[in-house]
Amino acid sequence: MGIPVDGIAVGKCFVTEIGQVRRVLEVKDGKVKYESRGKTAHGGSWGDVAAVADGKFARDVDREVPCDYDPDADKVIPIDQLNASNDE
Repeated sequence: MGIPVDGIAVGKCFVTEIGQVRRVLEVKDGKVKYESRGKTAHGGSWGDVAAVADGKFARDVDREVPCDYDPDADKVIPIDQLNASNDE
């Protein structure tokens, strides 16, 4: 889905489609430096720093979120799984 490039700013956090939270550390010369956590990046703590072109960063994230956002709190349980757990 992505966000507008002009929505990227230092201190803002964004979530990717797979639930990785990215916190923007620096925006300079068309590059975004960020740290990430969740899903594929270091569990619940902030991890490695990466830098990518601002256009790529904007395409790779889904939406802005609070920096304390928990991607697991947004999990949707399919109705068939919900009904199966009620049958037991």
